[in-house]
Amino acid sequence: MSSGGDSDGGMDPNAWMATFADLLMLLLTFFVMLLTMKSMDAGKAREIFVRTYGPLDFIAQNEYVPPLNEFEQYTKAVDITSTDALEEAMDMLEGISQIPGKKLAMRNLRELIDVTENESGVVITLESDHLFESGDAEIHPGHVEILDSIATLFRYATNDILIMGHTDSVPVHNDRFNSNWELSTYRALSVLYYLTDAEGLNPARLAAGGFGDSMPRYPNDSDENRAKNRRVEFLLKKSS
Repeated sequence: MSSGGDSDGGMDPNAWMATFADLLMLLLTFFVMLLTMKSMDAGKAREIFVRTYGPLDFIAQNEYVPPLNEFEQYTKAVDITSTDALEEAMDMLEGISQIPGKKLAMRNLRELIDVTENESGVVITLESDHLFESGDAEIHPGHVEILDSIATLFRYATNDILIMGHTDSVPVHNDRFNSNWELSTYRALSVLYYLTDAEGLNPARLAAGGFGDSMPRYPNDSDENRAKNRRVEFLLKKSS
């Protein structure tokens, strides 16, 4: 009678490695599938947004897209933590007369924005009427220079930035938006897409949201106050 273990059907001590390798391959395939689905969903959402609302149809006409580090030759990026720091940044940028392909317009921007500060960071407020037609979320091509100047400022800052859309209390009446909440959200997204697609800001620094008419700054009791409540706010978040 023979005593050879393996030759007589004994268990191979390395057999578990084949099963383990199969398991690793299945896990890798699963994660690749999840990443692919996430990419497809994001691309589909963007495609639907642009096809439906078309806020960026004119961007293809903009031949100059600045690199992210365009201002390194002029400045050192800083974390803007106060209104005074923001004013200093705008003073500095206003002193630069021209950069490749763009003219700075900080002086004009100062006249259009309101700057405040809270526990979350510095808030830049711009009335929506400077960017959009009534009831629309498509940025008017004639008003993009305002966002160009804002992008110039944001390129100097290192802060993460939250873009928030707001409306007045008058209900929206058109076939594109079901509510003021939806209108404010798409306006914020239009601004975000312009800053990333046309101006080259890092999308990882930006987020967008809409508040509709739920956070008015003034009573909605006059045309002037309603115009002030229709706004886009940029929160330059303080580092935690």
